[in-house]
Amino acid sequence: MKKFIEKYKTEILMVLILFTIYFFVGSILTYYLQTYKFVNVLFDLDTPRVFMDLTSKAANHYRTSVHPLFVICFQPIIFVLKHIVRHPEIAVIIVQSLMGSLNALFIYLICKKLGLDKSKSIVVAAVFACTFSQIVFAASIETYMFAQFFLILLWLFTVYNLDKKMNVWKYIILAILGVMSLSLIHI
Repeated sequence: MKKFIEKYKTEILMVLILFTIYFFVGSILTYYLQTYKFVNVLFDLDTPRVFMDLTSKAANHYRTSVHPLFVICFQPIIFVLKHIVRHPEIAVIIVQSLMGSLNALFIYLICKKLGLDKSKSIVVAAVFACTFSQIVFAASIETYMFAQFFLILLWLFTVYNLDKKMNVWKYIILAILGVMSLSLIHI
């Protein structure tokens, strides 16, 4: 474990710092200001619907009937976290913050794979992580962060496999990432 932490110190630190920032902002927006109860707080956010999709089995999932993968994939994670932290709002903030910090990490990894040095990759990831839209969407309850996660993961997978021979399993992973990206973009 010590070798793993030493090897990936930069990546772990990046995720922890960004998670903390996004969680702090998310706590203010969602938990204290209760923005999850209102529509159109920013950028036409539909936070009440997304919050109910993530936290309630009995919710009217009318918008996800065409693309149910959002609810199928993420509701169980929220349910487990909800039982641990005892607040559905905090459970959703944790997942949103984690998605936002992982998205910045993936940008960093893509930059490194494309040939940028470590410091330039950190700068690009930091600029991405600190954009207003990234902070707002990582801290707000909305589907954008989940769609962005799978899109950037799709790009990361593609970049890491550009110079490698594709086999059946890589095509299956590519297809799954594509389906997840599209299913979350359209809800």
